[in-house]
Amino acid sequence: MPASQDKRQEAATPGERLDSWKEIAEYLKRDVRTLQRWEQTRGLPVRRVPGGGHAAVYALKLELDAWLADGRGPKAESPNRRKRIALAVTTATVLLAAGALFWWMKRPQPLAERPTLTRLTWDSGLTTDPALSPDGKLLAYASDRSNEGHLDIWVRQVTGREPIRLTTDPADDHEPAFSPDGSQIAFRSKRDPDGIYLVPALGGEPRLLAPHGRNPRYSPDGKWIVYWIGDRHANSRIGIVPATGGATRQLEFRRPELIAARYPVWSPDGGWLLFMGQYDWWVASVETGEAAPTGAGDVFSRHGLPSPLLQVPSAWVADRILFSPASHEAASLWQIPISLQSWRITGPPERLTFSTGLDTSPSLIADGRLAFASLGENIDVWRLAIDANRAGPVGELSRLTDAAGADLHPSISSDGRRMVFRSNRSGNWDVWIKDLETGRENPLITGTATGSFTSITSDGSKVAYQENIEAGRNNYYMIGVGPRGHPGPAQKVCDKCGVLSDLSGDGQLLLYYTYRPHRSIFSLSVASGQVSELARHPSQNMADPRFSPDRSWVAFASNLDPVRRQIFIFPARPGTAETDWIPVTDGTALDREVAWSPDGNVLYWISERDGFRCLAARRLDPATKRPRGEMFYVLHLHGARRSMMHFRNPNIGRPAVARDKIVFSLAERTGNIWMMKLPEGK
Repeated sequence: MPASQDKRQEAATPGERLDSWKEIAEYLKRDVRTLQRWEQTRGLPVRRVPGGGHAAVYALKLELDAWLADGRGPKAESPNRRKRIALAVTTATVLLAAGALFWWMKRPQPLAERPTLTRLTWDSGLTTDPALSPDGKLLAYASDRSNEGHLDIWVRQVTGREPIRLTTDPADDHEPAFSPDGSQIAFRSKRDPDGIYLVPALGGEPRLLAPHGRNPRYSPDGKWIVYWIGDRHANSRIGIVPATGGATRQLEFRRPELIAARYPVWSPDGGWLLFMGQYDWWVASVETGEAAPTGAGDVFSRHGLPSPLLQVPSAWVADRILFSPASHEAASLWQIPISLQSWRITGPPERLTFSTGLDTSPSLIADGRLAFASLGENIDVWRLAIDANRAGPVGELSRLTDAAGADLHPSISSDGRRMVFRSNRSGNWDVWIKDLETGRENPLITGTATGSFTSITSDGSKVAYQENIEAGRNNYYMIGVGPRGHPGPAQKVCDKCGVLSDLSGDGQLLLYYTYRPHRSIFSLSVASGQVSELARHPSQNMADPRFSPDRSWVAFASNLDPVRRQIFIFPARPGTAETDWIPVTDGTALDREVAWSPDGNVLYWISERDGFRCLAARRLDPATKRPRGEMFYVLHLHGARRSMMHFRNPNIGRPAVARDKIVFSLAERTGNIWMMKLPEGK
């Protein structure tokens, strides 16, 4: 939504506008949590204050009254979760369309400049990743509309008619991009081998162009395709390949700090690339690799937007960059100006859409038409019933949390009775606790910037969490938990340490890791504060370590390169040599996010060996912890709508194991594609 719309709404006369969740709740005579749920499930017209964060909201009485009159107010809710998510997407996108059209119609401007907003698809599942052909006649997109549980590439005329299905592989095919002449479509596939494929725009046999590639983009002259490989949160690099096929060239930068580069887009003249790099957006020469930061990070910070690592550049058109969010919170499409001489960001970001859902994957063509996906997403904690010490038999998969907002990073007591997790259901990132016997949930830690992992002891009596201070530096705290889940006083146990990853089952030791100045794993005594470096590697990041239940061993994933991780186990003693590391996986795929069985004789992890994030395991020798038998899958998660693949950072789905269950987060997405016409000069 452009800034002038904000000004119009900010100018609402007193009494017309409600400026907090509390005021909205009083007006509708409901509690805040109910209204936050209605925002997700019924399209309650609540708006975010620009730059104010997720919890800074307001609403207009006129829109609330219209929402009530439309029959979407208080009534019995359907118990069918899928229907509620579909409803949330439908109402959110309808509100988006209505709100955009209302503003554009009221905005003082010549009639010829009034844009239109059109819904292009009406699928009940997940339809996303639109790509407009340069002449604006065709629309390619990814969809699970075949009802086979995976995404395929489809193409249709923008003006209507039934779409043509271009791909049928059981793996997900997505991220399509048209060639400049409109004859070919490049896309990413998770089939074997995964990577960038090409297919004729009107049908044909796909062929592999670049193994492991993501987010293909044609150069303006159509001769090259740029892409990236690796993780969306760790190691990554940019490659360029001839559009007709041939040898790939990795873009080498003259900046040693650029150890990660992703989401490249071409400059209008094809000589430069803008991409997401270390703590900023960067611009680099295609020929020489000379690179410079754009200053986007400082601009985003001044205007209340998240880090550029959470903003995906999607297109570079003239002197502006179109971008969309990479997070799982409600977000819009934006654009921001860039100097074509200095490559510096020259002005504030401008919002183009405003929705309670996720507006993402924009595709912009020269005449100003902009297609994008408007999605609804809900992240909950799920439970897989299993005898965890035996790694089977596998039982039912069921939902453990069911609230508006995202529920992430669960940790569970070994008896399976208590679980803690992070949630933004209240509008802030808080730590919640759930009694899995009674179903009672309550906030445990509020009002602090809690970081990724929260860990609970084996008996559920203590919880460790971290407070983010700066990149890679956090404060650690411990709290006791009473019989009814009420917290005791917080005890600070570490000041500006690395990334907290685990708490020993007895609550005596914390486990954390660092990327600089050394790539190391440390243990920290809660009682004495003594720190011991357990392991170090000169070049490979050592991520997400976990204690064995008896805290005698540590399992972790080593980052070998952008497309490979290897899981190791080592004795939990200071200065363990690399020669004492026990390999659990072979290092040929993305295997990470480990979790131990309660008896320490089975190791679980998330594996992407089959193109999806699935739950794998391997049995261990009780004494030596060396693997016994081959790895095997405990649970395949191949559905496009409910998946871990929607997580930018896979540690959001990190499993936690109790004697009778494994818990982890899953994201559910549905959505459709819309198109709007930007006015001239936008």
